[in-house]
Amino acid sequence: MDISLQIEAVYQRALLLRQRATELPVQTDLLDAALKELYFVLEELHSSQEDMRHQHQELMATRQAVELERQRYQTLFELAPDGYLVTNRQGKIYQANQAAARLFCITQEYLINKPLVVLIHQSDRPSFEMRLANLNQEQDWEVSLNPRNAQKRFVAIAVTQIKGKREEEDALLWSLRDITVRKQMEQQLQSVHNQLEQRVKERTAQLEVTTVQLQEKIAEQHLSEQKLHEQAALIDIATDAIFVQDLDQRILFWSKGAERLYGCTATDTLGKKADELFYKQPADQLTAGFKQTVARGFWQEELAQVTQTGKPIVVASRWTLVRDESGNPKSILVVNTDITEKKHLEAQFYRAQRMESLGNLASGIAHDLNNVFNPIVVIAQLLLRQPEGLNQRSQEMLQIMFDSANRGAGLIKQILTFARGSRGQHVPLKVGDMLTEVVQVMQQTFPKSIEIHYDIPITTPLWVSGDSSQINQVLMNLCVNARDAMPDGGVITLTAENRYLDTTDSQMNPAARTGNYVAIAVADTGSGIAPEIMEQIFEPFFTTKEFAKGTGLGLAIVFNIVKNHGGFVEVSSECGIGSKFQVFLPAIEASPTQTLESEILALGNGELVLIVDDEPTVQQATKIVLEIYNYRTLVASDGAEAIALYNQHQGEIKAAIVDMMMPNVDGFTTLQNLKKIAPDVTMIAVSGLPSNQEQALKAGAELFLSKPYKPEELLIPLNEMLLAGNR
Repeated sequence: MDISLQIEAVYQRALLLRQRATELPVQTDLLDAALKELYFVLEELHSSQEDMRHQHQELMATRQAVELERQRYQTLFELAPDGYLVTNRQGKIYQANQAAARLFCITQEYLINKPLVVLIHQSDRPSFEMRLANLNQEQDWEVSLNPRNAQKRFVAIAVTQIKGKREEEDALLWSLRDITVRKQMEQQLQSVHNQLEQRVKERTAQLEVTTVQLQEKIAEQHLSEQKLHEQAALIDIATDAIFVQDLDQRILFWSKGAERLYGCTATDTLGKKADELFYKQPADQLTAGFKQTVARGFWQEELAQVTQTGKPIVVASRWTLVRDESGNPKSILVVNTDITEKKHLEAQFYRAQRMESLGNLASGIAHDLNNVFNPIVVIAQLLLRQPEGLNQRSQEMLQIMFDSANRGAGLIKQILTFARGSRGQHVPLKVGDMLTEVVQVMQQTFPKSIEIHYDIPITTPLWVSGDSSQINQVLMNLCVNARDAMPDGGVITLTAENRYLDTTDSQMNPAARTGNYVAIAVADTGSGIAPEIMEQIFEPFFTTKEFAKGTGLGLAIVFNIVKNHGGFVEVSSECGIGSKFQVFLPAIEASPTQTLESEILALGNGELVLIVDDEPTVQQATKIVLEIYNYRTLVASDGAEAIALYNQHQGEIKAAIVDMMMPNVDGFTTLQNLKKIAPDVTMIAVSGLPSNQEQALKAGAELFLSKPYKPEELLIPLNEMLLAGNR
């Protein structure tokens, strides 16, 4: 029977008892007082029951509202892309979403009641436990995980401490990003003792049971509200932009992460259409994405967007369909991750790959052409040094042949400028002097409508190590491009300064390294570079200039010269405002003086020299030069033949001239084998690719010559090394 009906029954019986007592012939004051007291107690019980009924109804209504809100945030919590955990102060896990389970490669149920520290990789556990023991209000750090059946992972942890009413109720919110606070609520109830008759005591005890049930409901409601608060806090500390839009794409919810990414507050966005705020994507793509989300429940794509200030960004967007209790589509949860910097680095990586492929092709062509030019240069200069027996006409034709071959070799060096490994001769260079020369050239040759501004440090000289002609070519190419971008006139500004790049700076460009650089900038006030072609400007043969006004090699050569000097190039541009190219070259501290070598071609003393080259014309040209200057020669076409010849003439061969690029046994292997069996023989390496120098010297060569070389470049050091070996 309901407690209220029981109280009413007792109340009616008390009235009847009181009426009958008045009819008794004898009444006592004690009985009358007892009846009055009983009547008064029942009146109070009746009134208390009514109050409790009203409180119960109000609690049920409040609980229903809270439950709706809890379900909404629970959906956001479960569908969030990042891992979220809730632990106590010691790191024991009480709640985990689906993303956290995927992160650790285990089920959500397995995570519950597990200490978070056991999921941290062994190498990071000591620092993790130390941080956990000394947490402030909020902390962020990186840590590696130890997921089951998966490789070691690294995650960014954001942890927020939430204070409870008591210290033991403190909790930690983790964003991997997740937190759950398990609030323990202890309630103590004071027993209520009433003295009446035994029947009244039993009814009072039932009322106490009802009171306990209501208090438990209040405690449960408090925990639900606390959990709701924690989940809202988790969403707000997420780095991703999270928002909810209805089926008309009007925004219903806007997180703090979305506010940070787009620069818009919830007041700016709620009720507005998402596609009108920050999308630059074609309408048909967004329409297709919406249809797929409704049909399949999920859609993801990379989208080009803009922030509130107009800044272009790229996001990885994931759309998830949210359904109501009946299973009907209700709204769409959108999670956007900013990948702008990632896309920028990918573009730089792909551009470097393209340049590497073109460099490989250029290297192969340069090697073959240098083998063609080498005999021409050597023999033509040799004949020009011995004009006896040549008439004037023959000397003129030889000079033309020599000059043409030299120009051809120069073109090959231009090709190798953007081929891998082409360094040239690097010497200490004073950047200020080079910039001064460039400024003088511009002032003399550029149109008067172009103003030249420059800021070159004088008191603190800037030094780099490099090839002066190549660095000069970089500066002139950039200045000529700046001039061409201002056909109606403008301003070109040249600056140079010492710059130190720290770890953060070096992470912004894959080619950058931590250390000291000289930063040279060429800026103009010209037409600027369109964003859609920015990633192509360093590609060979890409140009926006009219036919016959540009080859498209200028910036490609700039890129590769700077790369081969250990530096990199940064570009910033805005259409209609101008462009700025910054060249970063590794800085050096000192400038040793250079001395010029004498070019006296000394005669040999009949020493036997082994020539190893697979090109017959190169063999013959080298043989002729050496024999004219009193050397004896042996010729081999590959490494195997060279070893066999040395074994036949042990003790006689004093020097070996070895080409690096040969079939079968290459020059590097040949040098290593000769060095083992003949450590006293002078080794000279030659190659059509300058990039082979370092490897050749490591293989045992004492000198490296890049084809085509002049006779004196071979004869002078050969004579010096043989004389040194005889002393």
